[in-house]
Amino acid sequence: MDWNVNWLAWGGIAYLLVIVNIMRGCRGRTRGWPALTVASMSCALFAVIAELRMVGRWISHGDMIAVSDTVPGMIRIITIAAVIGILLNIFAALINSADPGDKNSSVS
Repeated sequence: MDWNVNWLAWGGIAYLLVIVNIMRGCRGRTRGWPALTVASMSCALFAVIAELRMVGRWISHGDMIAVSDTVPGMIRIITIAAVIGILLNIFAALINSADPGDKNSSVS
């Protein structure tokens, strides 16, 4: 089986960037948050592409057992990771777009 760990690196970078974005927003440093959001989401996309390339290599080598064993689990993991990543990026956007002087803001 030809394992590719690029997806793990890209996914880790995506989560690291969104956590940095949230931490910056909590400290009131809202400048540049859209770039961090785009970078985080781009790294998440690269992680999915790396997963698909790995499966594509298995298919091209005729290793259908590896595909049938791992793809059902990968789909669940990728879906959960995507939902968590989207929710974290929405949270970061809410933190960074909240006006610190607005008393009616739900997130501050």
